[in-house]
Amino acid sequence: ELADILLAAGHPAEGIACFARADGRIEVRGRALPVRPMPADPRVLAAHDAVFLCTPNEVSSALAPRLGGMGPRVLDLSSPFR
Repeated sequence: ELADILLAAGHPAEGIACFARADGRIEVRGRALPVRPMPADPRVLAAHDAVFLCTPNEVSSALAPRLGGMGPRVLDLSSPFR
């Protein structure tokens, strides 16, 4: 759903990096976006301008503060930081 919103807003598909538990592909607005496994090193995520976390609460609680201190804007869609 988030990738759909970003594409609808005009964000280029090649600028969207998707990470999940396992690799694969998602089909969004007629485009296949690659999905890579979630990196163990948060610096991989921190290399992006913005990071949207759609993760379980305990993952967001640990990861959001670390990423925020590394530079990217972090938008957490779970409940720990509401």
